[in-house]
Order: sequence, then structure tokens, then C-alpha cells
Amino acid sequence: MKDTINNRITRVQKELTKQGVDAWFITGTDPHQTEYLPPHWMERQGITGFSGSAGTVVVLQDAIHLWVDSRYYVQAAHEVAGTPVEIHKFGLPEVLSYSDWLKNHMPKGSVVGVDSMTISFKGFLDLQKELSGAGITLQGMENLFLPLWEDRPEPHTNPIVSLDSKYTGESREDRLQWVSEELTKQRAEGLLVTDQANIGYILNLRGTALPYNPVFEAFLLIEKKKATLFVEPSSVSESLAAECSKTLEITEYNAITRAVTNFEGTLIIDPTKAPYALVASLTSKASTKEITPHPITKRKAVKTNTEQEQLRKAHQVDGVAMANFLHWFDSIEDKSTLTEWDAMEKVKEFRSAQKGFIDESFATIAGYQANGVQNHYHASQDQAAQLSGQGLMVFDSGGQYPYGTTDITRTLLVGEPTKEQITDYTAVLKGHIALATAQFPVGTYGHQIDILARKPLWDVGLNYGHGTGHGVGFFMNVHEGPMSISPRGINVPLEAGQYLSNEPGLYREGKHGIRLENLVLIEKRETTAFAQWLGFETLTITPFERKLIDIEALTQDEKDWLNDYHAGVYAELAPLLEKPVQEWLAEATAEV
Repeated sequence: MKDTINNRITRVQKELTKQGVDAWFITGTDPHQTEYLPPHWMERQGITGFSGSAGTVVVLQDAIHLWVDSRYYVQAAHEVAGTPVEIHKFGLPEVLSYSDWLKNHMPKGSVVGVDSMTISFKGFLDLQKELSGAGITLQGMENLFLPLWEDRPEPHTNPIVSLDSKYTGESREDRLQWVSEELTKQRAEGLLVTDQANIGYILNLRGTALPYNPVFEAFLLIEKKKATLFVEPSSVSESLAAECSKTLEITEYNAITRAVTNFEGTLIIDPTKAPYALVASLTSKASTKEITPHPITKRKAVKTNTEQEQLRKAHQVDGVAMANFLHWFDSIEDKSTLTEWDAMEKVKEFRSAQKGFIDESFATIAGYQANGVQNHYHASQDQAAQLSGQGLMVFDSGGQYPYGTTDITRTLLVGEPTKEQITDYTAVLKGHIALATAQFPVGTYGHQIDILARKPLWDVGLNYGHGTGHGVGFFMNVHEGPMSISPRGINVPLEAGQYLSNEPGLYREGKHGIRLENLVLIEKRETTAFAQWLGFETLTITPFERKLIDIEALTQDEKDWLNDYHAGVYAELAPLLEKPVQEWLAEATAEV
């Protein structure tokens, strides 16, 4: 008999009563603080049915609560229907955060349990401090839910593969040598690496087990005289083990706890990433040096010169795929014969035909009409909207290549546009151009320039609820920190070589969504008596929908940028396209 969400909730609630725990807190992540989880760590989805990438769960002995942000209000309501899960729309003024809710609803003396391996050290201490003020105890413990999840997926053990240094410009030895120098600089004996992307980066290794994100489950402990990778041995081939043997010891994944417990000296950790259980296992012979963001996270964000050149190649290849896709889409007169799913499959087909294509970089978002309001909407084959009538489709997709990761959003038109759609699209485009053309001094934070993308929308009473730009990995996760461009006060400066998105949007509930996304590299500009200046090099090579642009609403500078961008798109892609697609591209990029 198939296990159900309601049955799982009931089992956990009985276990809470049995163990004398009043609430079970679910962070929604894994021991590596991963955003996109392998199936066997999808605890949040396993107990609520909600499949989004962010959300917090609190299970009481007689109730269950789920907190989601504005990206998932609609999706969460749909996915938890028929279960006792109560949704809290985090971000609305009247909605309490999960910590405030616990303080207001749990009596003094209550015990809240949490898996001490899936909550970060800082996360545990912060929540403990908050709850203790209300007389509530936060108790780190082994996971209550996972042993009760009857059909929990098995861990993947697909092979780990080596990434040739010709793509990165640095060898494994080069990067480990940098860590050794960092240990000396920080006067530390060891560096704990728990973030999977950081491990893949520093070792020039990639995973093959999961769709989209080429990471693998592992811990890495780098000491002055050795580096140890804690991983499922069956995922490491004999040839890879031999290749790594000069620089790396490889042992069992679960041996990390013993290694940390036996560690002596100063250990560098990122308290926002390191599991509470590991840090708590250190003895009196060890101490921690907390650095946030993790030293590797900061270094990884700045792409090497080789990586930057490879990324330009990735966008050229991806631009060919997108030109073929958009030509195909525009050539179909009766789009009511298509569904969102058909478009998703077709863009994958065109990307798969490109040299070096490995996988998509995330599940394509194809949201037609009202579906485009859900930022992370994902159509399934049997539940995909027909592209009938008139409307807009938010189309967000990307690819993984050994020479880089891409992520692009265009808003596609079905039928003739309405005045409102043109006005909305043009406002978003103006915001996109404002950020693309920005110049800013070294030391600027992303939250200081986020306003540039929003002002054209604010001027006409519009706004959007998500960030404007996220970091992107190099043949790695499509979302990467530590910098971002958003209203959130993330005090990580923007630096030359960082690779980010530029994606303002607009979403009208029940009508349509609009998002326009290019990926950009931060580059050095001139130095004046006032500052060393930085700006953006746009890498994405795909035209915008000219039928949705109100040309009269653009300034001359905005028209010039658009014409220059489109001229570059044509010059770069036309020689690589077949004649019918060339002719389509010439019209799509014609001067305004």
C-alpha cells in the first residue's frame, strides 16, 4: 500500500508524543545546506507534499504548519490541498515568522526538536536564543521523520567525474595550494568544507547523480599536510581515485564526525553552512574560526580569466539553441496546438543538439498566462496549459556545459499584445537596461544598485517580489552566492569577475507574468580620481520580443542599448544558423 502524506504526518506526531517532544522543526535542507535537494533529503516535501526550493515546517503533536515566501504562495496551496498542512504566507505584514509563531503559540517549558545535522551551527544558535527567551528549549537530535518515511528514496551513488583544468584555468593542486596559503594566512590548522559546490570547485570534480546540479554528497576536511574527502566510495572509480591519490585521501561519508571529533587546532568554518552536529562534536583540543561567507565561496564567485572565456563560448552555443527554439516557436501559426510542456521539451531538444551539452541547469519554467505569476512554476506533461487564445508565457531555461552554466528568461507572445502587456513589458525592459548599463565603484553592494532595475517600474506604480540578480556557478549550481542584487542587505561587495543574472520582472495575479533575464560578468572600467569603476558585460545572446516594446516610451540611450545589443546578437549568431533561422533572426533584431 502506497504511503501517503497524511499517514506520514500521523506517524511523526505519534513519535513526538512518544519522545516527549512538543514540536519538530524541519529546516527543509540537508547536511550541506543545499537549495535543490537529492530526493532522499526532501524531508519537507516528504511530509507536506510541497515541492518548492524554500520553506520551513513545524510539526506539532496535533497540527502541522508550513511557511513559504511569495514565490510559492500559489504553488504551496495547490500542492498541500487535501492534507492538514496549514500555510503561512511569510512576507505578508500580518504573518508571523516561524520563530515568532513558536514563541507566541508554544507554552513555556515546551521542547522543539530539530535534526542537528540539517541545521547550521548559526541557525541552531540563533533559533535557540530566540526560543529560550520565551522559555522554550531547542533540542538538537537525530532526525525523527526520516526513519518513519517508509518509501524514502535511496541515495544516489552515480560516478563522480573530473573536470579538465583547461575549462577552469586552475588544477586541483593549484586550488588546494591556495587553501594551504589561506590556512597560513588565517593561522589555522584546518578548513571544513560542507557546501557541495565548494567541494566540487576546489577539487575540479563534478557529480552525475542529480539532474541540473552537477554536485555530489560529500564533506571535505583540508589540513596543512593533507586533504580528506568523505564520500560514498562506490561513487569514486579506480581511475579517479588514482588520479586524486597524490593530493587527496578518500574515505567513507559518515566518517566525517569522527574526523572532526579527533581534530586538534583551529578549524575554519562557515557557521551558516556547517552542521550544528559537527561543530558541537569538536573537543576542547580544537577551536573554531568563523568566516562568513566561506573563503572558498568568495573565491569561487570570481571566475578565472579562463572561466570567463569559456562562459562566452557557453553563451554562444546557448544562443544558437535559443535562436532555433524561438524561430520554431514563432513559425507555428496556431499555437493552440502547443502546451507549456511541448515548449519545454523543444528547448531541451535544441540545447541537446549543441556540442558539449550535458543537462539543463534547472527545470524549465514555462508559465502561460496566469501560470507565469508563479516564479518557480513547473508544468508537468499531464498538467500543462494549452497556448490558446492570447497571452504571455514566462520562459526561463538554461543549460549545463563543461564550459559553463547558462540561465535565460524571455517572455514569449501568443497572439497580438494588449496595451497593458506592452506597458508592463516595456517597464521591465527599461529596468533591465538600467541595470545592464550601470557603472558603480569598487566596494558597492548589490542592494545598493537593485533600485536601478526597479525605478522604471516604481515610476508607474509597479514592482516585483523577488531579487534582481543571483550569482551563477561555472558548470555548477545555477544559484550561487555570496553576492546578489536584491533589496536584502547582503553586505558582500560586487567584484570584477563575478557572474550574475539581471532579471527584473512583473506579475499580475490571474493575468500574466513578465521576466527578462540575461547573465552578466562584472568587469573593470576606468579609474578616476574618485574611484575604480565597475560595470556589466552582458553574456546572454538572445533577442527580446520587439512586438511587446513601446518604442516611444524608450529614451534615446535605451534605444541605442537595445539596437547595439540586437546587432551583437545577430553578428554573433547568424554565421552559426541555417538560412531560415538567419532570416528570422534578422527580423527579430532589426533596429528600432
